[in-house]
Amino acid sequence: MSLNDLHLTVSCVVFDLDNTLTDRSASIRQFAWLFYRDFRHALDESITLEAVHQVIEQGDGGGYRPKETMFLEIQTHMQWIKTPTIEIISDYWYRMSAQSMQLRPDVHATLKELLHRDLRLGIITNGKTDVQNATIDATYLREYFSIVVISEASGFRKPDPQIFNLALSVLNVAPQNAVYIGDHPQSDVEGARNAGLEAIWFAGVHPWPETLPPPQHQITQMAQLLELLV
Repeated sequence: MSLNDLHLTVSCVVFDLDNTLTDRSASIRQFAWLFYRDFRHALDESITLEAVHQVIEQGDGGGYRPKETMFLEIQTHMQWIKTPTIEIISDYWYRMSAQSMQLRPDVHATLKELLHRDLRLGIITNGKTDVQNATIDATYLREYFSIVVISEASGFRKPDPQIFNLALSVLNVAPQNAVYIGDHPQSDVEGARNAGLEAIWFAGVHPWPETLPPPQHQITQMAQLLELLV
């Protein structure tokens, strides 16, 4: 069922960033490869790329674990010949993580087509302002979006409806004319619903909780969004 079948007039499409536009798993694998390349001289020769990736992936926790915890685990859970300081690990993460970000397939093509359909586009994302801006710029996404709202800069954090309301007020779009796409059931889908937007779940990252009403719309590939918005 397309959104038009619900007699909605959609003029604006707003996206989550991490694990929706970007592929966190692929991004962490790319970061692990760079880390292994650049720190291999300080690691025990027996440690493999896969072992490095496992420590970093577990430490990252899909982007939801504190970075300080991840840095400590990198320092203590790998076999080092010369152990780097937390400051060195932290500096490397913040310099290289944005460059490691991988987009989901068809993101650029989908965004171009949505603009071709005269839809306004936005991003609402939780996270640190400098980190999220670096990701957006490194993946060449900024040109598509009329607005980017980041939780740290806005003072609101998803699922708080106020972060959605802030974006819509700047766009001058009513909630019933906006669609939000995100991977997290509570922060993205329920947050958007509670703010009055139509929500589309990007499935496959987080399981859907039994305590929530089932999602009315879902996709597993970015290009499927175009079919919903015909």
